[in-house]
Amino acid sequence: MRAPRLTEREAVARLAASGEAVLFYVDPADGRGRVLRRGGDGGLVLIAP
Repeated sequence: MRAPRLTEREAVARLAASGEAVLFYVDPADGRGRVLRRGGDGGLVLIAP
């Protein structure tokens, strides 16, 4: 399975729609992986290199 190529805005929308806790994706601007997850307070946390 390949990671989806998404902008940060697209990743936020996909995570919100999915109901999942974590989304791994590749930023098309630099080709590097990112992790977007739900924080304990319900907000989103972006983990990026």
